[in-house]
Amino acid sequence: RVRAADGQSVDLVITIDEGTAYRIASVSVEGVKSISLQNDLSPYLKVRTGGDYSGQALKDDIKLIQDQYGAKGYADARVTPKLDPAGPNAVRVSYLVDEGSSYTIGQIHVEGNTKTLDRVIRRELAVAPGQPFDTGAIEASRNRLMNLNYFATVDVMPVDTGSYVNEKDLVITVTEKPTGTINFGAGFSSIDDLVGFVEVSQTNFDITNWPSLTGAGQRFRVGARVGTRRKDFSIALTEPWFMGKRLALTGEFFYRDLLFLSDYYDQTEIGGAVSLRKPLGEFAYGNLEVKPQNIDLSVDNNASEALMAEEGSFTYIPISLDLVHDTRDSVYLPREGHRLSGGVEQGIGGDVDATTFSASASQHFLLPWDTILSVQGKYANVSGADHIFTRQFLGGANTMRGFDYRDVGPKDENGEPLGGDEMWFLSAEYTFPIVPKIRGALFYDMGEVSGGPGTEGGGVNSDFGFGLRLFILGGAPVKLDYGIPIDADQFNDDGGRFNFTIGYQF
Repeated sequence: RVRAADGQSVDLVITIDEGTAYRIASVSVEGVKSISLQNDLSPYLKVRTGGDYSGQALKDDIKLIQDQYGAKGYADARVTPKLDPAGPNAVRVSYLVDEGSSYTIGQIHVEGNTKTLDRVIRRELAVAPGQPFDTGAIEASRNRLMNLNYFATVDVMPVDTGSYVNEKDLVITVTEKPTGTINFGAGFSSIDDLVGFVEVSQTNFDITNWPSLTGAGQRFRVGARVGTRRKDFSIALTEPWFMGKRLALTGEFFYRDLLFLSDYYDQTEIGGAVSLRKPLGEFAYGNLEVKPQNIDLSVDNNASEALMAEEGSFTYIPISLDLVHDTRDSVYLPREGHRLSGGVEQGIGGDVDATTFSASASQHFLLPWDTILSVQGKYANVSGADHIFTRQFLGGANTMRGFDYRDVGPKDENGEPLGGDEMWFLSAEYTFPIVPKIRGALFYDMGEVSGGPGTEGGGVNSDFGFGLRLFILGGAPVKLDYGIPIDADQFNDDGGRFNFTIGYQF
């Protein structure tokens, strides 16, 4: 519908003549000199004998053939489609291949990097001198460099060497961009109330390059969060290629004063962490971490005997191993893929020797009209959970949204959560677009925390609700949820809970 000059509306009708639908009489690939390459191509062609003709399928086949040649070093391979009549409403499709020559990679030149060290760029490359001129691996190298987020542009150009007929050099030209950020502001959540924060980060850090401190590809972060119910300070440095291998070494120091955990006690943590993260294929990684810390629990005089018994200062040195397989297409709004994780944590030395086994899984399904169904499950079991900071909890914006933070599970006689030895949790969420950058959500949660010293409450709890996802900050969404309990213990009233957070948990 369009608006006419006189202000009256008129109908605009577009007439489409579909023409005649054609059937594929035969498909052939001509000009292929390598028998193995011919066999590699045939099973994957989208244009098939007996099927309907499709221009998009034809384009996909041309790209497939060129990619197959490119993977074998045929950088100049060209594919021309030929369509011949084959009777009424039928057509013969021929792909005419000009293979060109097979090349190897000569030298690799890097240009434009005034801050970033050459080795930081070269270690991301999926190709090396002397290897076949694999166009797929070259494109993967370009994507890796762009994903570093150090460069505004990355161009990779082949150049004839002039000395060797079947050899091409690669020239990688980058345009660097700022990699340091300063973030500050204030926020609010239903867990820790009002919080002010400041964070300074540099993703292309070099601890040895004074005074610019940039160029080696290290990641540095220092930040503080101060609010009505929490005080946090942390500083961390990551070397993503420890000892020249794809092995990320991270060191961190932290201080946390966690008033939001309870109205009856204050938990303060001071310590550090050292971790090693190793990729295990394209989608998986393992993470080994040791996290020595001192935890101080200060309990109010009007707390229950069970909570009073928790008071004290404890040295806690957990060492953990986690394995993760992650195929999600996005961290903030996954439409497809899954995330699987499993881990074990053991207290060594110090005052705490608890052992925790945990596992979680999430799966995302893209449905019609850009709607998304996400399901997830979690399980954890702790042995030797003699201290409240080693136990399991449920409830709040990131788990069971119809209940207050950590309010699902065993409690003392005052209704204060004490946590449990075992936890399981299931959730399903359906989101749908409303307007650009705003999605609606419907959800259902259920779970249970059992064991531990609590004598009241517990059992299976569940809730349902609705919410909004606001993608207005350029990254993690603002989540607004209203959860309504279905099954609850005597301490969890039937009223709904409003949750406000920034971030995505599925």
